[in-house]
Amino acid sequence: LEGAGSDSRNYVLGAVGNVAGWKTGALYVYIKNESSVGGFVPVGAAPGAFDSFTHLFAVFATGAIGPVTVKADLAFTTGEAGLKGGTPIDTEGFGAYLAGFLNAGMANFGLEYAYAKGNDPGTGKNEGGFSHDYHGPFNSVILWNGMDYQGYANLEAGVGGDIGFRNAHGIKGSVTASPTEKLTLIGAVLYGQRDEPGMYANGVERDKAMGWEVDGILSYSIYDNLAYTLGLGYASLGDHYKSMTGEDADNPWGMMNRVEVKF
Repeated sequence: LEGAGSDSRNYVLGAVGNVAGWKTGALYVYIKNESSVGGFVPVGAAPGAFDSFTHLFAVFATGAIGPVTVKADLAFTTGEAGLKGGTPIDTEGFGAYLAGFLNAGMANFGLEYAYAKGNDPGTGKNEGGFSHDYHGPFNSVILWNGMDYQGYANLEAGVGGDIGFRNAHGIKGSVTASPTEKLTLIGAVLYGQRDEPGMYANGVERDKAMGWEVDGILSYSIYDNLAYTLGLGYASLGDHYKSMTGEDADNPWGMMNRVEVKF
């Protein structure tokens, strides 16, 4: 992909298979970015022309342990980024997702955990080095919205849009029910905590607690190829979002409307 003053190349190699009844897969991606403009600058590099490369390795598996369906993803990146002609910064990234779902007739109970490594400023390298971080299956209406909406979880990033699950631990319990063939109802409770707390502008370390979120989602299949989804969420924010002077952040609520057409 080439643009004004930029050049990006991705090379992808993957494989999928079935091992002892489990669907498994592996993925390797090589990402090379060169730029003469200030956009898309990695953490730790001043604005300007930069050069970076990333190796991404990922594996996934889906299977059953007794009555529980288990899903697992692991992703790891390593590489370098920095100004052209300067000393590059080592980059790393690690993300993980583990979930179990129990089908109990009318209702499906789920428990999900997600993790994306944060950057420890004391190491001299960027350890939160995912390209837009970890876009795994973990999502919610507010904190980790998967619809290109910049929620509270990504305010420190200083960019617009959804940048994925980053620098955090997240856990979610959910109940999914289908009272009719066309109607699906989902209720979920989530808790989030930063992996690395970060600091205020005055150098004081922030708290790690991101807070709790409660979501309710309704999905209705109008036709076989047309569905409507309505989601509502409310978050009770933790001390991580307090101001530098100790003031609590306002607790947000969110709503999403989605119409999905399949061709």
